Amino acid sequence: MPLILLLVILLFGACSKEYKGDYAENQAPETYFLADTILRAGDNRFESVIRVFWSGTDPDGFVKGYELSMDGMVWTYTTSQDSALTLSLPSSSDTFDFTLLVRAIDNDGQADLTPAQLTYPVKNSSPSVRFIIPAGSPIRSFPAVKYFWEGTDPDGNSSLDHYELIWNDTTQTPLSLSTAFTEAGLVAKSLSGSTTACTVYPGTLNTPFAQDLPGMKLGDENILYIRAIDKVGAQSDWTPAPKIFIRKPVSDILFVNAQRSAFNRANIQSFYSNQIINAIGKSFDTLQAGPEGALSTDLSSDPTTQDRVFSFFNKIFVYSENSEFILALMQRSTTQFFTKGGKLMLIAEGNDAIENQPAYLDFSPIGAYTPRPANVSLLMNLGDSIYSSIPNYPTIQNGSTILSGIRPFSLANNNSSFRYEALYRGVITQDSSGNISIWQGSSILSAKRVRLADNQTDFVIVMLPVYNLNNNAALSTWFERMLVDELAY
Repeated sequence: MPLILLLVILLFGACSKEYKGDYAENQAPETYFLADTILRAGDNRFESVIRVFWSGTDPDGFVKGYELSMDGMVWTYTTSQDSALTLSLPSSSDTFDFTLLVRAIDNDGQADLTPAQLTYPVKNSSPSVRFIIPAGSPIRSFPAVKYFWEGTDPDGNSSLDHYELIWNDTTQTPLSLSTAFTEAGLVAKSLSGSTTACTVYPGTLNTPFAQDLPGMKLGDENILYIRAIDKVGAQSDWTPAPKIFIRKPVSDILFVNAQRSAFNRANIQSFYSNQIINAIGKSFDTLQAGPEGALSTDLSSDPTTQDRVFSFFNKIFVYSENSEFILALMQRSTTQFFTKGGKLMLIAEGNDAIENQPAYLDFSPIGAYTPRPANVSLLMNLGDSIYSSIPNYPTIQNGSTILSGIRPFSLANNNSSFRYEALYRGVITQDSSGNISIWQGSSILSAKRVRLADNQTDFVIVMLPVYNLNNNAALSTWFERMLVDELAY
């Protein structure tokens, strides 16, 4: 018989042989914690975030995963052998005993019939809170300020119950605020004394909170303190905000120096301050809104709070060489000021890069900047003047340097609340690649807005660096006409 046939027969005979014995059922795996008992009491209990380790074996296969449960009914599958668990305590208890169950799952899907069980004695973790300080936040302010904060709790932020705020003295009764709010505006209720209660505006609401916050000191440094309270009454430490000097307004007139450049800034402020004093013969408050890049500013961290600051005053005089910055700022921050009948004098400077009709013009006497042809610059030469058709309004001249970036404008359209009138036009030169000629377009450089309800001027704008004009009797008269005759400063 050939050898190949013999092998086939032998193999066939071997394959046809039946196995003998009993079928073995799959055996369940076993599960183990690293410890079988934990004894901790008092302050020695675990914090609410614990690290847990477990393992498992299977006598007839391998463990492919584990299931975890705290009640024996709801199980969560994992392939890990450790986990960081956050245990939320009942709101009525400062301590609690959590029982954790873990059962191994083998490669056939069989679960450990006797899950490992371990009880963790846990105590409540104290919450914490920190102030969020926006870049450029003021270190001094008139008595309307805004604070932002963030609270956390190791037991889960849902365990936070409320925040408490207090001015300067943490032994006093604090103001309680819901954790729904992580910011609040605080506005002085009175300016007559050295200390005042504050109206509280939680979150972004313009409706005041029912309860006031006492203890703001006027003309002095202040520290706002905050702490977080969780649902079982655990308190964070008091957290202080940076000190802030709260200024007490001494006048109903405010001069805002919003020059963004530090160059010659003090001299320009002195020029405008002297002109205001000479024109109205009154003292006034000053707010520093710059220079750009300075470590501190008197400006508030948000427009709503700045609006509340401006509303302490009846009249505002503001200067900036950056028209985009100052017009955008005043547009967002003068709603309350104008609603209360405020009057604004705004001096700014144009430039060749301004778009013709930016959105921030919509509150001003300017309808749009006059479009310039391509490659044309507008300027005022030495001796060029601005003039008015209004009787007894003086003509004043450019007296110190050639003024570039001149941007005349058209008036806004009259409406049911205001009418708009030109106050001054200028002699403007156009330069087209060295070809010099007199500009024939709109030459309005100053205008006013008049409230129809009482026929009062409430907004005068001048798009010209007035400090560069001839500082003579005509200029002094011009300031009187603007501040006294137009705006009744």
